[in-house]
Amino acid sequence: MNKFWLLLIFTLLTLDVYGQLYVGIKGGPNVSEASFRNNPEFRFKRAGLRQAYQGGLVLRYVNQDNAGIQTEINYIQKGWQETVDTVVNVNNRYSRQINYLEVPVLAHIYLGRKKFRIIIDMGPYIGLALSAREFNRNELTGVEISNAYVFDRERDNRIDYGLMAGGGFEKDFAFGTLFVEGRYTFGFADFNRLKRSQLEISQNRTISISFGYLITLKEKKSTSGNK
Repeated sequence: MNKFWLLLIFTLLTLDVYGQLYVGIKGGPNVSEASFRNNPEFRFKRAGLRQAYQGGLVLRYVNQDNAGIQTEINYIQKGWQETVDTVVNVNNRYSRQINYLEVPVLAHIYLGRKKFRIIIDMGPYIGLALSAREFNRNELTGVEISNAYVFDRERDNRIDYGLMAGGGFEKDFAFGTLFVEGRYTFGFADFNRLKRSQLEISQNRTISISFGYLITLKEKKSTSGNK
């Protein structure tokens, strides 16, 4: 992964002399859930949203009017929580947090050429589950028990991939660029390999809000006075 990032930086630095290169950081809260379809294990359960966090590094290259490419390396917490609809377990809530290393490659579009711009990002991503934890909480007593979740090759698919899209705004300052962006991530990968039929699907869904800071590594040269 480190070799990939260094190679990408080197490649972008040698691209079109008229392009502009940014590097920065981002982070913020997110809520995630799992989409369980045709899955008997979750037939009598309510799967809900789980709040967590995400953050990472940003590399953006802009070489066209109002368009460019953006890639990131993110650490993101995904997962879900569920409540069992039975008399015995009605006060127990289970949740699982899965920690991913995620790399999106996004088309970056911006509207406005001055210090304030509206931004739109969309494109594919791929991720690898690094670790996970399980949480069991008794809603009456407030007692929560947490344990490490051990991945099993026969049961767990640790590769996640899908599409993401989002929008927000950014503003230039003397010290750099600040931005805020909301995103929706739609996972295509099925993280549960144990199936009774091929119709069973278990996929990640995430909504996130990021606050970020960018600095310019390479200024954009233009004869038309843009940016």
